[in-house]
Amino acid sequence: MAQAGMTFEDMVLQHSGASWIDARDPVDLALSMLGEASVPSALERRRALEALGAEALSGKQVKILEGLFLRRERRYLGLFGLPGESDAFVVGLSPTPINVSFSEASVWRRLAWGVGLWLKGEAGG
Repeated sequence: MAQAGMTFEDMVLQHSGASWIDARDPVDLALSMLGEASVPSALERRRALEALGAEALSGKQVKILEGLFLRRERRYLGLFGLPGESDAFVVGLSPTPINVSFSEASVWRRLAWGVGLWLKGEAGG
């Protein structure tokens, strides 16, 4: 039942992470919420995520693979990639980026897996 190179245990981590994210009322970069004062504009969210990724990954050129604003916590969470690398990094949870492999998996699955790993306490930082 493995998906994109993930074992059953990885799928459990992904499910745990997805539940955690969902409970925080996430808003992605594609969603526009005009007139909603509790959510920064899409442009503000993108800029904040770009800065978060660049800072966490030592000023390297980063690509936002998935970017979320967690409304309940008023903070950002992102999955970032680096040019030429298949691994990605979850940023916004711990002082150090969480390395995520599974390049065949969807960005959402990879982000959720990284959050699940952090919840389990194995992400370091």
